Amino acid sequence: MRTVLHDFWSSFTDLEGKPITAYQTGAAFVMDTKGNPKPAPFPYITYDVIVPNFSQNAAYTADVWDKNYTVGNFKLVDHVLDQIGEKIPEDGLLIDGVWLKRNPATFIIHMNDPSQPLIVRGVINLVLQNFRR
Repeated sequence: MRTVLHDFWSSFTDLEGKPITAYQTGAAFVMDTKGNPKPAPFPYITYDVIVPNFSQNAAYTADVWDKNYTVGNFKLVDHVLDQIGEKIPEDGLLIDGVWLKRNPATFIIHMNDPSQPLIVRGVINLVLQNFRR
């Protein structure tokens, strides 16, 4: 399950067509030259890893993060969210036994952090259904 989700979230690109790095939620960091963790460079995607029981649904989220130099500039985030919307159609996407479906109530939310207004985030709300044994 972890590999399937990582490969999916790593398949998106920035405005120049460069891959965006995907990290499991809570692990968005890189090591500096001294081996110390530091925050990952923007943009990046964070995603949860959950494994619901066979054929069961579970609420599932991922986030697209970017740092801008203009408050409220969602251009890159919107670009990635558009790609995600194209890959996950209304009836969902089945990838190697993992069915990702749009949350019927709220698929995408745009957010800013009031304490850090240059950091923008797009939240993707999905339902994950597990068909892997």
